[in-house]
Amino acid sequence: MFTRRASVATLAILAALMLSVISEISGIARADQTITGTRVTGGGQFTELFYGFGLTTVTVHAVRHKDGTVTGQVEQQMPDIGVSLHGEVNCLHVVGNRAYVSGVITKIQKSPDSGYGSLFSNLEGTSFILAVEDNGEGRNAYPDQVSQIGIRFSPFDCADPSAQAEASSSMWLDRGNFQVVP
Repeated sequence: MFTRRASVATLAILAALMLSVISEISGIARADQTITGTRVTGGGQFTELFYGFGLTTVTVHAVRHKDGTVTGQVEQQMPDIGVSLHGEVNCLHVVGNRAYVSGVITKIQKSPDSGYGSLFSNLEGTSFILAVEDNGEGRNAYPDQVSQIGIRFSPFDCADPSAQAEASSSMWLDRGNFQVVP
């Protein structure tokens, strides 16, 4: 059970991450007018129970530029187990309201008392894939969805259906919002 203090702290972290993503997006849009329009942005929280990771916060920002290159970042924080992952995005593939992003994990932070430390020890430099689903806005819209980050040692091609299958199981967001623009 989460305490009110932990919930407020978690909301503050989510708000700060979303503000940094929005700030980065607006800075990129002004500095680089070569964006094609294909992008995914946003963040949210869900509770992961299967592996015992608990509360999980995900933020995503990925943009396809006119020259075909993709840039962006992904962050996944799991405060209940004391682990956060950061990755640089190099692939973006949008199908309808669903976006697949992949790239390389560039930073892992673990609290000293994390019982999951060995699980995440050697993941810097590995590849990741993540899927997000934008289910619309407003009271009548279903919550957006996000997959757990899929990780492997060989690169992902996020446009490849076999790679997409590794990011197919999605969780409903408890709070948050993603914007997928094809």
